[in-house]
Amino acid sequence: MAYLVSQSKVLGGIYDFSNDSGLGAIGTVNLGVFLPQNSIIKRFFVKPINVPTSLGSATLSFVLAGAVNTNTLMVVTAIAAFGTQVVRLGVDFNANPFNTIEQGSQVKMLIATAALTAGKLEFQIEYNENDI
Repeated sequence: MAYLVSQSKVLGGIYDFSNDSGLGAIGTVNLGVFLPQNSIIKRFFVKPINVPTSLGSATLSFVLAGAVNTNTLMVVTAIAAFGTQVVRLGVDFNANPFNTIEQGSQVKMLIATAALTAGKLEFQIEYNENDI
């Protein structure tokens, strides 16, 4: 019989509008957090450090994207919701688990509807990494 060794791990980062070279423009922000291949995603959440703002009705979503596959971590959410709840939870991975099948899958934030004008967000992704 073969044994599987699995470790629960957390990776995360901070998106800071003041350091965004794209100035919060509509589009995709590469957050520089990469998950190992064959990681099983358990949980994702975002916590505002400074609530994001916009001159319009900006929305944010988060994905885990590789060269071929993209998986949703958090569905499109109006930035107004970040001011009313301390922590925004992502997709229910108990109901919809997935694993990273590509090396170099990266967490990305998608800004839509309107550009951001401020904000600082902490995000964390909890996953299992299997030693196979």
